[in-house]
Amino acid sequence: MTKLETPVAVLRAIALRQVNVEEGVACKGTAVESHAFKVRKRTFLFAREAEMMLKLAGSLPEAQKLASQDPSRYKAGLGGWVTVKLGANGLPPQELLKRWVAESYGLMAPVAKTAERKAPKKTGAKGKSG
Repeated sequence: MTKLETPVAVLRAIALRQVNVEEGVACKGTAVESHAFKVRKRTFLFAREAEMMLKLAGSLPEAQKLASQDPSRYKAGLGGWVTVKLGANGLPPQELLKRWVAESYGLMAPVAKTAERKAPKKTGAKGKSG
């Protein structure tokens, strides 16, 4: 992250790499006003200059371990929501951010539907009797 890139700008760039993402504002006008990144009207990332919050499942044990090692920076809360304090600490490593944002997106994005199989067409002549 360069001096000109804010934490929100970096997180925005990572979030917007996902498909069909919309950016909005959560808790507008309050102390916790955040940029909200959504897919299918479901927020997968809340970002402010001071902190970020996203939902994890597979990486939750990793987040819980980080929270036990550095509780002033990481918090693994209920339902898999993880808060990361940014501020003076800056951002976590880019690869971790990319992986966690992609995972959070995947949890909120629609599950790909399997192709519906059509009944096979009958072959052969119609109306002929044997």
